[in-house]
Amino acid sequence: MPSNKRNKLLQSVRILAPAKVNLTLEILGKRKDGYHAIETIFQTVSLYDRIRIFKRENSRSPILLRVLAPQPHSPQNCPADRTNLVWRAADLFFKKFRIRGSCEITLEKNIPAQAGLGGGSSDAAATLLALSKLYNPRTPSLQPTLRTLAAQLGADVPFFLKGGCAWARGIGEKISPLERPKKFWLVIVKPEMGCSTREAYLWFDNASDLKPERLTNQRNVHIIKTSIIERKSAREWGRRIFNSFEKVVFSKIPELKKIKKELIRLGAANASLSGSGSAVYGVVSSLSEGEKIRKRLSRSYPNVWLVHSL
Repeated sequence: MPSNKRNKLLQSVRILAPAKVNLTLEILGKRKDGYHAIETIFQTVSLYDRIRIFKRENSRSPILLRVLAPQPHSPQNCPADRTNLVWRAADLFFKKFRIRGSCEITLEKNIPAQAGLGGGSSDAAATLLALSKLYNPRTPSLQPTLRTLAAQLGADVPFFLKGGCAWARGIGEKISPLERPKKFWLVIVKPEMGCSTREAYLWFDNASDLKPERLTNQRNVHIIKTSIIERKSAREWGRRIFNSFEKVVFSKIPELKKIKKELIRLGAANASLSGSGSAVYGVVSSLSEGEKIRKRLSRSYPNVWLVHSL
């Protein structure tokens, strides 16, 4: 069947939106524009939101968004209106490519909010990718245009267009893809409380006793990058992971520090806050070891996942 006929028959698209963790995160300081300069290594993992987009005909509203939260741990505060990044991504796409019509988007949320796992940004990127498949805009510059739209939605949205492993700089928008690491396993723990990124940065800015660890952090980043290229196991480089937010977030939310210590006590090579939290993850050596740790922590915390790198 010719490709143009296939596109005409395509009426819906399903897509997975993966979560991410930060293998490293260094805050370099506040910029003149009010944003913070960072350097980080992103890694997508096998915890997903699910999105399905349908074409609709003769609708008064160009975008209809439905949010489902099927699991007990799923966030209940995810809006189903134009404040949701999924809605905004669809709106930007329609306007940029001058598409007349409408769509219905079903968003199944499994990635918790205010966790530092990038769920909203991943949803936005997945929406752009799904719409590009559904409507197939005739332009030779589709991928650069999608990256431009993604950057308008958030600093780390462009990363999720490809996912995998990447080094990010600036405010997170300058993406340099890295080799996909040898598959590794993580246990992610998300306590009931969330952590606002805006608030975490305020805590960081107001902390007067933070000592710079630039050389140490650069050395750890270099070792992790080199180890990934050389296909070493995460057990070998996992103890090098770090996150600058921990210094202030752990002092404000001591339970997160407790979770990190518990992950290490139970056998993780190391553990770290992801993003600004409140999720904490531990790098484990195998599926079986991770499952043992997941079961132990599930007795104390309702939101515990065993995932692998993508």
